[in-house]
Amino acid sequence: MGGAAPTGDATRGGGEGSSLTAAAVAQMVGGTLHAPPGLDAGAAGARVVARMAPLSRAEADAVSFLASARYADAFAATRAGVVLVAPELLDLA
Repeated sequence: MGGAAPTGDATRGGGEGSSLTAAAVAQMVGGTLHAPPGLDAGAAGARVVARMAPLSRAEADAVSFLASARYADAFAATRAGVVLVAPELLDLA
């Protein structure tokens, strides 16, 4: 995980015009960045997100999360740019 810095006003926790790279999100939550199939880690880390959204409504500019296996189908179908996955669910990722 790189030391990518937040862009915009992201260091204050949000606000209009704020955005973060996937690498910065991973760093902020103490997570590990895993690239989806077909995307190298550098490109995955450079993805920019600017809002939160549920898995079912997330688009490429959104970060979402998977905290329960009951949402595995929504996770498989999501278009979210970044998904935070609970460690016990990594086998679904």
